[in-house]
This record gives sequence, structure tokens and C-alpha cells, in this order.
Amino acid sequence: MDFSLHHEKGKNQKRPYGLTRTQLKKRYRKRRTQKTPGATRSAELSANKLKHALKMIKRAVKHGFMADYVLADCWFISQSFIASICEIKQGALHVLGTCRMDKRKYLFEGTEYTAKELLNKFKGHKRRSRKVRALYVELLLQYKGLPVKLFFIRYAGQKSWKLLLTTDLNLTFNQAIEIYSHRWTIEVMFKEAKQYLNLGKSQANDFDSQIADTTISMMQYILLTLPQTFSSL
Repeated sequence: MDFSLHHEKGKNQKRPYGLTRTQLKKRYRKRRTQKTPGATRSAELSANKLKHALKMIKRAVKHGFMADYVLADCWFISQSFIASICEIKQGALHVLGTCRMDKRKYLFEGTEYTAKELLNKFKGHKRRSRKVRALYVELLLQYKGLPVKLFFIRYAGQKSWKLLLTTDLNLTFNQAIEIYSHRWTIEVMFKEAKQYLNLGKSQANDFDSQIADTTISMMQYILLTLPQTFSSL
């Protein structure tokens, strides 16, 4: 439905964007008329990824593409992202995504805990899902004022625990895993498009050409997967 390309300056000051000073000077440049698609895409290069992801979601909703959940990996799961999603259509859209077990705090019964502290405190209350073949701990709490449900998960044959967060407080563990598994189709799309449709392999210097090449690859993918989509209905 939508995509955007972004560049990152990186931490190496001697090679910003992974380029030497000489390579930066030799980069292809051209003037673009304001408010044209090319100028809009060029401006997206330096846009904040989280903020731009929200713009893309709101744009989709504005054009009538409404969903039940925003599925995201741990890079997107933050207080500002979750709060912004909950404001869309008066809370009609829920967040479901993996979350880092870092130092962020969750409020449970008046006390703040990190994810690891919560897991250690409630590990003895773990349940087993035969359908998913995993152990899990389910908790209702608050994350920076937002009511959320956490699922701590340890799959069969694994020693480490993973964390899944959702704003849908009525979601069961099996339902959450089933819904979140749909996000894997995005990874499959990128893998197949790169392998068979040369996604991201354009050698053009013009950024407009890069956008066009990516668009064509994705349109090809949609057309090639249509038979599978209709046969599964």
C-alpha cells in the first residue's frame, strides 16, 4: 500500500551516510519543484521513521483502509507510538507488537517494574499453550499511563523469554500469537521481492528512479501473488 525510503547519517562523523567527503560531493543532485511527488519523497529521506510511520497509517485510514491492529516489531513499540495509534478513530485501532525487555517501567498495582522484574516476580504463574507450544505469563498493567497487556513467552526448545505487548486488553494469548504471525508475510514479501524482483538493486543515481524501481517491484509482487490470494479465500 505504501512505503518510504530513509537514510541514516550514522555515528561515524568521517563517513556520514557511509560515504567519504569526496563521495558526498559527487552525489547526483537535481532541483525539484515543491509539492511534487519527487520533492515529497526526497523530504521523507530525513524524516523521523516513527513519526513518518504514523503519517502512513493515518493516510491509509483516511483513504478507507481500516484495520483492527497495527503489527510492529520492537523498534516501533514506544509510548509515543502507542499513544498516537490509540488516538486514531477514537481507539478503534489496537497495537500488537514485540517489545524489548529493557529498562522501561510498567506500573502494576501501584509499583513500577521493569519487564525482567515482572517476569521474575510472576514466572511461577506461567501457563502452557499446546497450540503454540509455548509457556507464557499474562499481565494487565499500565505503560506510562496507557492500559496494556503483556505476554511473556518462552517457546518450546528455547531458553530465553520474549515479550509481546498489546493495547487490546481482551486478547487471549493464542489469539495474539495468531494475529501477530501475519506480520511474517511482510518479511516474506521483502525476501521474495529482493530474490526474484530485484527490489533494492537499482543502480540509478536519480532518487526518483529509485522510488520508481521500488514501486514497480512492489506492483509486480502484488500481481504475482493475486492468484494465491484469491485461491485462499
